[in-house]
Amino acid sequence: MNHINTLLKYSPLVLSVGMLSSPTQAAETGTVSFNGNIIATPCTVTTTNPNVNLGEIPASSLHGAAKRRSVLVDFMIGISDCGANVTDSGVVVEFVSGSNPGGLVPLSPGATATGVGIRLLGKSDSVIELGTTIADNYSTKVDLSRIEVTSGSFTFKAAYESTGSIVTPGTANGTVSFKLTYL
Repeated sequence: MNHINTLLKYSPLVLSVGMLSSPTQAAETGTVSFNGNIIATPCTVTTTNPNVNLGEIPASSLHGAAKRRSVLVDFMIGISDCGANVTDSGVVVEFVSGSNPGGLVPLSPGATATGVGIRLLGKSDSVIELGTTIADNYSTKVDLSRIEVTSGSFTFKAAYESTGSIVTPGTANGTVSFKLTYL
């Protein structure tokens, strides 16, 4: 019995010495790569879907020639909660639309008016070309160059504009998408 107790008593020591003296296998090595970006916190768009009422315009007021416009209607796109990382230069907006003959916002499918589109203008009544980033030349850049400035708005104007000499009455709704770019 003493012999068994002695064997049990020294077994862990023999086992651990045996593990130390056993040959080791070569370990495989590798590299862990980490990818990502630190981004500026985007602004919150406070007027995500502005609904601009261009009113009821007599077709006769747009007849006669291309580029006749209805009364200009102001609208704005507001932004807030712009992060400190956005404040270096500001934010600009770009309007994007599918087919846009003459730079006009096309009427939506199902519109019944013809010979007309929707013209967008900058704050100083400068024509906005769809698909072009609008910056200082249109006075629509929101300057966030001071850290305490974290909100602002883009002001625009819209009007119906004739595409030829004849405009027929009917519904004349249209939509355009916009995107913000952080400078």
